[in-house]
Amino acid sequence: MKARSRRRFENLGITFDADLYALSEMIQWIWWSRIRNGGEINLFVPSERMRGLLREWLLE
Repeated sequence: MKARSRRRFENLGITFDADLYALSEMIQWIWWSRIRNGGEINLFVPSERMRGLLREWLLE
């Protein structure tokens, strides 16, 4: 997210969580693949940070 957009949220008193935002974007990207139609996908997440965020979310 661009710094300007982030500042807009913060100026409105909304706490911005970069990890939560990144996870949300990734989950939406995954959902809009073939999964939403009941299909299967192979998922490769090369970023250690993103892999960790996804694993934590899946285990909750």
